[in-house]
Amino acid sequence: MTANDQDYTPEDRERVEVMAAIWADVMSLGDRSTAVAIAFPDKTGQGADTRGTLMTTKGSPNDRFWSQMVALGWAEPRPENLEGFPNKESFAAFMLTRPGEEMLPKFLRAVSGANPA
Repeated sequence: MTANDQDYTPEDRERVEVMAAIWADVMSLGDRSTAVAIAFPDKTGQGADTRGTLMTTKGSPNDRFWSQMVALGWAEPRPENLEGFPNKESFAAFMLTRPGEEMLPKFLRAVSGANPA
């Protein structure tokens, strides 16, 4: 998917709407802060590399949010980053893709009405 609105399929638009609903209705401020830190690393003191890994509990709002980003091509699952964790089957790990580095900040600006960082 590209940043051009005409390139969105109806399924893509539905996934973005699902992400917005998860963001607004069920994500905690802590859950949201992880997305903001990854989307705006220079403004949150995380450095310029947005390709850090997010780890979360399977089935959590964060997992549901990031799973939608995987379906959009904005993120990729990173199960190998869970190696060595106890009960690793209870967790999920994700990393932004290059398109996600562009689109997640745009999404966050849209759902917050401003720059959330």
